[in-house]
Amino acid sequence: MTAVAATSYIYALSAKRLLTQGGASITTSLDWEWGRFSMVGFSSDVVSREGLLLGETYLSGLNQFLAGILGLLGLTLQDQAGRGASQVAGEYILASTDAYIVPGLVSEALLNFGGVGAIIALAALGFASKWVQKSISECTDPIALLLWAYIGALLVFRTLNADSWSLPTYFLYSGAPLIAAFASTRASRSGHIASATQLMPSSP
Repeated sequence: MTAVAATSYIYALSAKRLLTQGGASITTSLDWEWGRFSMVGFSSDVVSREGLLLGETYLSGLNQFLAGILGLLGLTLQDQAGRGASQVAGEYILASTDAYIVPGLVSEALLNFGGVGAIIALAALGFASKWVQKSISECTDPIALLLWAYIGALLVFRTLNADSWSLPTYFLYSGAPLIAAFASTRASRSGHIASATQLMPSSP
């Protein structure tokens, strides 16, 4: 029922958008955005003008992530690793270097590595979802279960419409309380196990 409802919703929105586009195409029909801008079309246009970015936005996302961690420690990361996907979208769509538009996971993958990149990104998302589902089904620790559930919620709600700048932020900062609680319980459990091992009588 959920799949039927989702398909119907996507079809209705796509049909409504195509009425104002002057025609239909495979790209617009498969585009996840279904909104004012086709981000898949945007990525295709950027690649035709600049060529593939070959990981530039992913390196920028990693740089932002590390800079955020170092910033919490009072340190700075001076070296900037190119443009982020949100910057590229802002430059092209709004013609501004100060504007940011999040293009989404598929669009960013297309910007960097073309269709192959999009396929790999979606496959990675599928494998990650399966791994999280398996971990949740096998988990017995309530704190760990909450953490896995949080990661699963991110995969469902905050991946297709995010990019490499925002995903690490969602996980690390928004999930910080759960990560800290999980690490604390793991450390406490390891300490109890070590103490119990020391108290066990040694065999003759």
